[in-house]
Amino acid sequence: MLLTINPTALALLMASKALTQRELLEQAHISQAVIKRIQSGKPIKPVTVGRIASALDCTPAEIVA
Repeated sequence: MLLTINPTALALLMASKALTQRELLEQAHISQAVIKRIQSGKPIKPVTVGRIASALDCTPAEIVA
């Protein structure tokens, strides 16, 4: 099963943590391709959602569409 991240929720959480896209990529150990998938509304693996949520100090439910 794949999950879709809400790009608006992601942007808001990044803003609240004052994180740039580059910083999120580094902290979550994800690639630029993953960000492009999120921005285009394509689903990603649950483990990747977990990495992003961990980097943002939130739950996966807070960023999943």
